[in-house]
Amino acid sequence: MKKRFAAMFWFSALFSVNAVLAAPQSASVSRSTPVAPVVESVPRLVQFNGTLKDVAARPVAGVVSVSFSIYAEQDGGTALWSETQNVLADVSGHYNVLLGSATTNGVPAELFGTGQSRWLGITVARQPEMARVLMASVPYALKAADADTLGGLPASEYVTTRSLASRQATGPLVAGNTTIIEASSATTSAASPDATQAATPFATPSGSGTTNFIPKWTSSSALGNSVMFQSGSNIGIGTTSPAETLDVNGNSIFRGSFQLPPGHPATAASGFESHSFQFQASAFNSDTGKSTTQSFGFRAEPNFNNSSTPSALLDLFFIPNGGSEFQNTGVSFNPTGVVNATGLDIFANTISTPQTPNAILIANTANAAHTQSSVALQFQPLFDADASKPAAQLLVTDDGNSSAFLEYDIRKGGSPLNGLETVIDIDSEGEVTFNGNVFVLGTLSKTQGSFKIDDPIAPAEKYLSHSFVESPDMMNIYNGIVVLDTHGRAQIQMPAWFSALNEDFRYTLTAIGTAAPKLHIAKEMQGNQFSIAGGKKGQKVSWQVTGIRHDAYANAHRIPTEELKPPNEQGHYLSPELFGAGPDKAISAAKRGVTKSGTPQVKAVTGSADEKKSQGATD
Repeated sequence: MKKRFAAMFWFSALFSVNAVLAAPQSASVSRSTPVAPVVESVPRLVQFNGTLKDVAARPVAGVVSVSFSIYAEQDGGTALWSETQNVLADVSGHYNVLLGSATTNGVPAELFGTGQSRWLGITVARQPEMARVLMASVPYALKAADADTLGGLPASEYVTTRSLASRQATGPLVAGNTTIIEASSATTSAASPDATQAATPFATPSGSGTTNFIPKWTSSSALGNSVMFQSGSNIGIGTTSPAETLDVNGNSIFRGSFQLPPGHPATAASGFESHSFQFQASAFNSDTGKSTTQSFGFRAEPNFNNSSTPSALLDLFFIPNGGSEFQNTGVSFNPTGVVNATGLDIFANTISTPQTPNAILIANTANAAHTQSSVALQFQPLFDADASKPAAQLLVTDDGNSSAFLEYDIRKGGSPLNGLETVIDIDSEGEVTFNGNVFVLGTLSKTQGSFKIDDPIAPAEKYLSHSFVESPDMMNIYNGIVVLDTHGRAQIQMPAWFSALNEDFRYTLTAIGTAAPKLHIAKEMQGNQFSIAGGKKGQKVSWQVTGIRHDAYANAHRIPTEELKPPNEQGHYLSPELFGAGPDKAISAAKRGVTKSGTPQVKAVTGSADEKKSQGATD
């Protein structure tokens, strides 16, 4: 059974640092031969003591695998250094290790040269890492390895003022990479303020530069121009005429966040918008004869300020003529990705970006196949608190196979909180279902017509259909049953609007029960009535009258019985499959401009010479 261990540790690390000793210098010994000091490397080992105990707080003896790691954080982060040792614990669980002994170069001295805190983490076997311990000051003594250097260079790399004076007596000092150290007199026992100031190193760089260019080191001792230029309080990169605090002429890559904070923190009285991110165009004004800057800018605007749910919107503004007036375009993005716009015009082609028409694509990229629905558009003319109750919507359903459905849903009347019901449904075969009455203001043309209902005697299993009665004329049909009087006569009264609607009447009479060979129309339609005679007393007669519409709309929109197809539809058919033709010969294909291959014909967008000039490539 695996054991869980807990490490109990104390004390700080113990270092052994070798000091570099130098013998006192005698004033009378001026020509003695210098002796190089013996420099020993500082051992990069940290001594650490601890105690291993199990979960019952009993000491654990024997060899245990323990990992030691050094971090810059007390919790989390990535280890700056780590190693694993086999630790030998005594019968009391005590152990003693030298951190770095299992690593070739020991503990890196660089870990303790930054002045930052370091934390030691210990992991016993495969158990979770224990709480980290702050390392005491002793490990930072590793930095003493370069205590006898200045800037990492030994003393032999520098000259004193005395040695410099002796060299000047014999000849000038050749300029190079030598750094001059100003020191106080040998007879001065303590450093004075003047001596301290004189001890500041200085160097004389070479090279040249241009005024207002921020210099850079072109070599270890020479300066030259960088790409940065300062004009007043403005800095330019790649430009000598910066227009703003930072003006970059060229492409930029930010490998971190790009933030535009607000000008002020919000108060209960008011929130504050962010600075804007602007896109600028230059357009020529023919009235002033000058170019103008026209800009669009995005800006974060506070929303629901001084509430329990403060938020923000991302708004699009237009800034005309290089000014500071921000005109709201009405386009706004909310935190949930909803886009609001006061108006939306969508064109497939623009002057600068002609393309195949494909105005809007609404896709559900996270769905799985089979019967997935996606709301394409929702309409909410009157905004209410319950945004989940739109007035209408377009819904698209895809079964993942060969069928898709488009439906139009509208809210039931009576209350703004009522749910939606489907009023139009279109399937992949082109079949359209209307759930409600349909009114057509115009001509309804069809290849056939019928009514279709559930079969009255088998409504669950069958449909019943009847075809329409067609006529080459705009004909109306009226009929009825009448009982003849004692003289074998009858007068049929039609509605008051009958003659205003119809003309050119046709009559049909049928005797019921017994023959009536003398049955006839005694008087034709006049004053919205006609008369029947020649029958027998009390005889039933079935009558039918037809009339041709002659109202104002019918007179203005007569339906031609036969007409020529337009030139673009010549050679095409409403039902090409019935005449041995392919889909490319369909009337619908002719109207869409489909070629024989079935690819829509899209005309290239052309513009004026000025428009073409404006299409030049810009960054």
